[in-house]
Amino acid sequence: MTNPMESHCDSILSAVRECDPANLPVLIGALEQAKAEAWGRLSTPVVPLPQETKSQERLRTPEEAASIAQVPVRRLYGWAWPGVGPSADQALSPDRRSVLPPLAGDEGLTESS
Repeated sequence: MTNPMESHCDSILSAVRECDPANLPVLIGALEQAKAEAWGRLSTPVVPLPQETKSQERLRTPEEAASIAQVPVRRLYGWAWPGVGPSADQALSPDRRSVLPPLAGDEGLTESS
């Protein structure tokens, strides 16, 4: 069984043998750059993330974030941008409105039927 890198190494050695002597400094520079990159990869540990972490790394929708925080979506908008976001009627059911303290600017809101 042959090493898959063997053909690449043979190609490199062939390029060195066939290179015009005037271009050898350029070739040596390219080889040194390849060598430096290879050493860099060898000296930098690669720690793969666990699969469950990769799948969970994403932005959450307001609804998902509210569920995680166990607050209504409107509360998230109130924390982020006071006065911006869904209205109280859209975000809170009547039974929840009485449980949560009002956000800034909510004092004048009345329950509509």
